Amino acid sequence: MKINKRLFFCIMLLALNSCKNKPTQNDSILKEEIQKQDMPLTIIEEIKQHLEYQKRSSNENEDIENPYERNSRDLELASIVIFEGLKNNGFKAVSDEVFNEKIKEIFGIENLKNLHYKIHVTDSYITLFGQQKEDYNFLIKNEFEGFADTENYYLLRKEHLFMEPHSLRYIIKINKDNSYKIIIEPYLIHRNKYLFNNDKASLAWLLNNDKSFLGTLLENFGYDKEPKINKMMLDSTYNRNPQRGELIANLIFIKDSYNKFQMREGLLKYIEDNTSAKDNRYIL
Repeated sequence: MKINKRLFFCIMLLALNSCKNKPTQNDSILKEEIQKQDMPLTIIEEIKQHLEYQKRSSNENEDIENPYERNSRDLELASIVIFEGLKNNGFKAVSDEVFNEKIKEIFGIENLKNLHYKIHVTDSYITLFGQQKEDYNFLIKNEFEGFADTENYYLLRKEHLFMEPHSLRYIIKINKDNSYKIIIEPYLIHRNKYLFNNDKASLAWLLNNDKSFLGTLLENFGYDKEPKINKMMLDSTYNRNPQRGELIANLIFIKDSYNKFQMREGLLKYIEDNTSAKDNRYIL
C-alpha cells in the first residue's frame, strides 16, 4: 500500500517530537541526584568559604605563611557533608537514645564520661584521642590536626556518626550553580553502618577490608563484645608468634590511660567458649 508523501512526513515529524520530549536515562538520574541534595544554600556557601580557608591549612601545605588553623567548625561542616553521603548509601539515621547506647557499648562512654580513656566532650562532638599517653592539654591543643599526626576520631552528637578528620576538598565538589557531588569512601559507610545500624554485612566487609580499624576498637577503646572481632585479634596475635603466650595475655590484661588495671572480660569469655582438648592454644 502506498503512503502519501505529505502524510509520511507528518508521521515522521510527530515521532521525532515525541523522542525529543521523552526524558533520557541520564536526565532521570540527574533529577534523582538533585532531589537528594538537601543541604541549605547557607551551608553550601559556608563550605565554599572553608574550602578556601583549608587551602592555607598546615594539613594541606606546610610551607605556607600564616597557615589556617582548623577548628571545630571545619569538623562540623565535614560531618554535615558525610552524613548526607552516608544516607545516600543506605545509612539509617539513629535517635539520641540509640546513639548513647552504642557509644556506651562500643567506646565505654556513659553520661558523657569515660573512666579509662581520654576524651573531649562538647555540645556537637566527642573527640576520641588517639595518643592516650600524651598530656591532656597537649591533646586539646592539637585536637584538629591531621589524622596521621593525632589518630583522633570523632563522634558527632547531632548527626550521630563516627569519623576521622576530613579535608572538605576530598569529600565534596561544588559546581558553579551550587549543585554538588559528595564523595564517600566505602570504609566510612561500612564503619558507620556497623557501629550504629548493627549491619552484619558491613561487619563482614570490615573483617575483609578494614581489619586495622576493628583492631583499634578492641585495643584502643576496649570493645570486646563482638566474637568475630575477638577471634580476629586472638588469631592475629597468636599467629604472630605462637611461642609467646604473653602477647595474648597483654591483649587481655592491660593498664589504661590513667595507669589503672583493666581486664577485657569479653576476650576471656571468648577463650572459655572456644577452648577444647583439641584446641587449647590460647590458654597455654
